[in-house]
Amino acid sequence: MKTQNYSAAFEMFDSNMRAAVSEEKLRAVWSAQLGTLGPLVSWTITQRTQAQGLDVRIALLRFDHGELLATVAVNPGRQEVAGFLIKPAPSSAKPAPPAPYVHPSDFRSAEISVGSAPFVLGGTLTVPVGLGPFPGVVLVHGSGPQDRDETIGANKIFKDLAEGLASRGIEVL
Repeated sequence: MKTQNYSAAFEMFDSNMRAAVSEEKLRAVWSAQLGTLGPLVSWTITQRTQAQGLDVRIALLRFDHGELLATVAVNPGRQEVAGFLIKPAPSSAKPAPPAPYVHPSDFRSAEISVGSAPFVLGGTLTVPVGLGPFPGVVLVHGSGPQDRDETIGANKIFKDLAEGLASRGIEVL
């Protein structure tokens, strides 16, 4: 992946991975990360475990502008990748202070679930204080491994937007 040889990476996938993720999807997801975080600078294996007969490695991937955690599960007998997941690395940065346009007394937030099993998606509903109805907006992140707040370092972009909009009378999911 560091050399962006997606064909070689795809050839290492087992049949289940190949059925779940095309070479084009692998290229698109990795390219999106490179576009956001810059080139991969280094990686370090932070954990080695075994689960369900697979060798599982968790690696910290360091890019020019951020870090990701990659979990890779390998079938040791066939040396094939049976699982691959990338997600944002936990941030060691302390949270940014509230934006000046956020007025916590003007809204309330609640954790909600949308959908039905097995397709349940968690979310945060931020509602202005007072009687509605209120205009509303739904925030949806782009491709790639993002949390619901679109956290980048100490900044929680979607949380800031939701609280700022709710402070001005707009409901946000």
